[in-house]
Amino acid sequence: MVNTTLPDGTLCEIWELDGFFQDQWFFMEHMDVVREAFWHQPTADQAAENLKWLMYNERGPYVGIHIRLGDYKYTNRNMPITYYKDALDAVKARNQNSSLTCLILSDDIPEAMEVTAALEQCGRRVPVPPDLGEANSFYMLGLMPNIIIADSSFSFWAARLAPHEPFVVAPGISKERSEAQSAYEYLLHTPGWHVVNTTTDMLDKYKTNATVMLEMEQRA
Repeated sequence: MVNTTLPDGTLCEIWELDGFFQDQWFFMEHMDVVREAFWHQPTADQAAENLKWLMYNERGPYVGIHIRLGDYKYTNRNMPITYYKDALDAVKARNQNSSLTCLILSDDIPEAMEVTAALEQCGRRVPVPPDLGEANSFYMLGLMPNIIIADSSFSFWAARLAPHEPFVVAPGISKERSEAQSAYEYLLHTPGWHVVNTTTDMLDKYKTNATVMLEMEQRA
């Protein structure tokens, strides 16, 4: 396999790039090289096939939503539900206010479905089954026409490497202390992304409302 966009090309199937990949100033002028290094087309093709069948009966504009949970639940780094609501409003405005079909991706799908029950902009919510694996989930998110990312390297890179220029919504996170603020700057430097101003929160502050919404949805 020859990687023709590299300066001299390479015949290696596995190669390494060193750098600080959460500071875009190190690589933003070289995205063609970075995309070739990290976007694996055979895996993307398999993800596209999985996505086709997962969304086979779905209608309306599609939007991929990443809900980062895991250890963030205990470190005050969860995105508040208001961020996702504002982000979905931005997606709807670009799609004639149509009802959206929301693909939900998360490291904890049951809890993510509980949380996203409060997102009334989603006419339908489709969870990505965990057994598809992280690689499939990564490329499925990157293949969506609209992407709402979290404060997460996973969704940041899925959106940043996407080869088809999706509409991406990113959180503009504000913190009082500069040393805390610096951890979120990587989210703000991609040209063309739509930034929604927000902060981070503990999951339990908005989970109760989402649980009530889910119970209402199940009774309907």
